[in-house]
Amino acid sequence: MTVVKWSEWYEVGIPSLDLRHWNLFNAMNRLHEAIHSEGGEKQIPLALDALFGDILTHLREEETLMVAVDHPGASECRTEHHQFLEQVASYRSQYKRDPTRARATELSTALVDWLMIHMTKMDIQFVNAVKGKVEDRWAEVWCCQAVSA
Repeated sequence: MTVVKWSEWYEVGIPSLDLRHWNLFNAMNRLHEAIHSEGGEKQIPLALDALFGDILTHLREEETLMVAVDHPGASECRTEHHQFLEQVASYRSQYKRDPTRARATELSTALVDWLMIHMTKMDIQFVNAVKGKVEDRWAEVWCCQAVSA
């Protein structure tokens, strides 16, 4: 069962970011599957934790790259990331207090909505800044070096 389907339309042209986005799609779908499967109650907390971890990793990598390319929108992005991570922490707390499928569905919907908007708007702006700083053929190598530094 798929809640979001990956397509080339979501690709930003930097393989490491595309892979991270693809992983987020998979994590969102695993959560959706857990919510809607028989016996999924045991899988929901694991799927939520995996998705939260993937989100945190993705946002940290983005911020590292933004600093590396001196992205003019970095401050705005960091603020949005921080607010979203606070919201994610709140979601975790809500689910721990009320570990029901209904609560998990509510959280899943909110996470999918935010991530889809984030990837199709803010990430595109960021990628354009990366591509503006280096030649396209070197963007991936340069970004990977920035993340691993």
